[in-house]
Amino acid sequence: MTDDESLECGRTVESVCETVDSEPDAHQRDCPYCGEVRERLKQLDRLAREAKEADSSLEIEPHVRRRIVDFARSNLRRGADIPVHREPAATVSFSEMLIARTARETVDTFPGFTARRCRVRTIATPDHGHQILGLSIGVVMAPDAVVENLDRNVRDAVIDAVARKLGAHVAEVDFTVEDVHYD
Repeated sequence: MTDDESLECGRTVESVCETVDSEPDAHQRDCPYCGEVRERLKQLDRLAREAKEADSSLEIEPHVRRRIVDFARSNLRRGADIPVHREPAATVSFSEMLIARTARETVDTFPGFTARRCRVRTIATPDHGHQILGLSIGVVMAPDAVVENLDRNVRDAVIDAVARKLGAHVAEVDFTVEDVHYD
């Protein structure tokens, strides 16, 4: 895959895949995103080995193998599907990655703030109507950035952007300043 997207931590699925057969480095040991990808890759490997053991004549053409691996990697990146609107006849869902990316891109439009990671959680799951979401966003800020802007401006902008672009209802946005970046 040439356009491998970054995980929430900045690493790529490709970089985790390259090290899955060895011990994880310090980052991968502590990172929930890399850890989840490692587990999913190991599960995929176990399933492939079980299928081969069940049918030893199983042989996959190289182009088919590549398509399967590309599909698996794209699903490793997307995260869980989050239902954002439920009706008796249909449910609209978005990937956790899409919701998180929308929130991070919004944070990044504010001078002095850069979103590092975003976790999406459900606060309430009604039988129908909008599911209520909460976001936890880790940010890096410039030393001259005004931290109160997170409460006053950035939070409302994130809630508005997710509603406007995706139709999802975000009720809570929690920020954690993870680092101060000096240029």
